[in-house]
Order: sequence, then structure tokens, then C-alpha cells
Amino acid sequence: MARAVCFPRGGLRDRRDAVASTSARGARAVARASSSSPRRAIATTTTSVSNNDDAGGPAGPSSPLERAPTRRRPLAPGYALALECWRAGYVDDAAVAFENHLALDPRDVSAWISYAQMLKRPRGDERVVPSSVDDDVACSRESVNRARRVLHRALLELRRRQSDCDDADPEAMGKVLQALGLLELTHGNEMYGGALLEQCVRVSRRALEPVLRWRRVRAARANVVARAGVGRLNKTRESVRAYTSL
Repeated sequence: MARAVCFPRGGLRDRRDAVASTSARGARAVARASSSSPRRAIATTTTSVSNNDDAGGPAGPSSPLERAPTRRRPLAPGYALALECWRAGYVDDAAVAFENHLALDPRDVSAWISYAQMLKRPRGDERVVPSSVDDDVACSRESVNRARRVLHRALLELRRRQSDCDDADPEAMGKVLQALGLLELTHGNEMYGGALLEQCVRVSRRALEPVLRWRRVRAARANVVARAGVGRLNKTRESVRAYTSL
């Protein structure tokens, strides 16, 4: 995968006007955060909620959705703070801000994917896994597992909402499946990753179909068929469909 992060331009101070449309309370919280360190500001923005499914955060440089962005909604205050902490190097504080924001707005798919991107970065003395592709983001086995767990949480939340509220969101599910599929495909699980990418295209009503035409994805899928055969691949596809059906 390419670069793991694409932050919004400017600091929290530059985003006051955008944040103001969410709620007066959220705007005041972000304004306070702009004049202090991100570390001190974390607790102040956890009470504001925004319907921010398409927030325009870093939904993944390996996603066609980020390569051709459409009109973006203002970032929710909690999500904006998490990104600011991450950019400033306060990774633990950013994780707290992500968790607080997602507890209030669990449908913010961009925040889930950004959170996974952050956690994919190696930490401390974790050993970086060698990659055959020069522009892959450096990662460790532990960091890949952290990112994987967050994306599975996002999938479970989307399925829970569908079950409890009869509120299916195919576009959101497709984005998370694409992020998880690329993660798996580029870290040794080509069969599972390829099946996830096929499902992301199916769930999104073919909106994400360009991902299947990427050279690396095509090569991985061909390798799976040659090595494991169509029978095993079909079983994996069936398993993925059962797990991710809306």
C-alpha cells in the first residue's frame, strides 16, 4: 500500500468555520483545542456528535474514493482532534480521541479507516516486516493485527446497525471491506483479501470495481487461482459473503 496518511490541510484553528456547522458545543471545543496542545484538548470534544459517514478524512490512499474526492462535509470535532493528535505525534492521545469519537458516531467509516491506518504504523521495538514493494507502508506483524482488529470492529458495527435498526449502508460497508481486503491481500492473505475485494465491489453495487483492475490485485488473484484452485477460492468467497452480508 502507498502512504498511510493524508491529513486535512491546516490545523484545528483553520477548520473552525467547518466545525461550527456541527454544533455550537463542538465548535467551542475545537476552538479551545486550537489554542492549546492536542494532548490537553482530548477530553473536550468527546460530547459532540456528527453524522459524518462521508467526512473526507484519510479513507486510504489505496482507495479510488480518495483519488477522486467529491464535495466533502465538515469533519466532526472528535475526528478532527484525533487527526490533529496523530499529526502532532501524540499517537496514544489520538487513539483515545478516535475511540471517544467512534463511541459517539460509530457510523463514521472514514474515522474507522483512519484509525486503522494509524495503528498500522509500527511502534516501539516492533520488527518491521520486509516488503517486496518499495512504496508499501512500513509495518510490523503486531501493527497489522491492530489495524485488522479495528476494521473488523467497523464491520461488526455496520452489521449490528443493520440488525437493530434495519439501516443498511452498502457504501460504508464497501469502503471498510476494501480497506480490509487490501490489508489482507498485501500481508500474506491473498485468497481472503481477494474475496473481500470482490465482496466490496458486490456490496457497493460496483461503485468500487476499479480496485479489481489494479495490477497488484489482479496478480494476487491470479496467483491464488493457480496455487489453490477455484474450489478453495469459492469456499472463501462463500464464507466472506456470509460474514459481510447486509
